[in-house]
Amino acid sequence: TGECVMLCVGHTEAVAAVSFSRRLAALVAGGSFFVSGSGDRTMKRWNVDARTFSSGGGAGAAPRQPTAQCSARAHEKDINAICVAPNDAMVASASQDKTAKLWSASDLSLIGVLKGHKRGVWAIQFSPVDKCVATCSADRTIKIWSIDSFTCLKTFQGHSASVLAVDFLSNGLQLMSSGADGLVSSRVVMPHCACPNLHPCPRPLHALVSRSSFGRSARMSARRHSTRTLTRSGRLRCAGTDASS
Repeated sequence: TGECVMLCVGHTEAVAAVSFSRRLAALVAGGSFFVSGSGDRTMKRWNVDARTFSSGGGAGAAPRQPTAQCSARAHEKDINAICVAPNDAMVASASQDKTAKLWSASDLSLIGVLKGHKRGVWAIQFSPVDKCVATCSADRTIKIWSIDSFTCLKTFQGHSASVLAVDFLSNGLQLMSSGADGLVSSRVVMPHCACPNLHPCPRPLHALVSRSSFGRSARMSARRHSTRTLTRSGRLRCAGTDASS
């Protein structure tokens, strides 16, 4: 109905990031949660259950105002992005202080720090299949990190301005990024990036595709591109075609 059912109060500055837990079973069982990040440099975990999204007291009823389950002073500058891991066990944060960090989702205790970017980190995403995360930064790079050793496995370049967003596609086989230069970039990454067999796409979306020209033909190209995978020999194979073609 569009009514507000939950109002979380506690941050003292603008809230720039929020990420929900990913497992549907947790929501049904009453163990769902979300994490918020703010310009006050803190993260907070808020518990959610299925009843939160019920109509409650009906139209006009005051929204629930839960108390944060836990809070952490996470970074030295503004928090730009937060991402909950696919298994809900870990939370990742990215900040203007040039670092990304990994946290226990249960109590927001620090697990590890990812250092290497030269400017603020704008976004962070967990791989849906591998034990790694991707970050992008105002230093114009994208980095892939091991969540076991907290080391950088691979650095991608190609944007001429800040990289503002990054995400995994095609079950973790593709990495998409967008930047302040008005470009969208696509790269193919080998599975099991903790290995770290990561490669830029041998035939990227014309390496970089202009947003202004990202029309029907470019979208069709992107769809065709998303069906390509790398074989163990490193050769490009398209769905429905012979690997030798």
